[in-house]
Amino acid sequence: MKRALTALHAGHRIIAVTSVLRSPVLPDAPSFGELWNQSFDTWVGLVAPKGLDNEAYSRLASAASALLGDAAFVTHARAAGVTLTRLDSQGAMAYLDSEILRNAKQIAMLNEDGMR
Repeated sequence: MKRALTALHAGHRIIAVTSVLRSPVLPDAPSFGELWNQSFDTWVGLVAPKGLDNEAYSRLASAASALLGDAAFVTHARAAGVTLTRLDSQGAMAYLDSEILRNAKQIAMLNEDGMR
């Protein structure tokens, strides 16, 4: 993960990370938390078309489960400040609904405060 961020950083100036605290992987980049007392969560989900056949679903679910169960992956993610959470489909939809609303409110507030 650190190599990927280093490659991303090459030739670009990262102005901030969206978390409450600085990322240990990018210690020179300030966080939204320290700049504006705000943070934004980043989420990644695996989404498949409705009606996906059982074999394809099982293969995707198995691969995702293996990745989230890999100790080295989890350790690297935590070291980079990433918290991993597994959600079922209903939990994922509820999470997305609440996060989209929360992030929209935060963006609106930052815009009102002149922090564009």
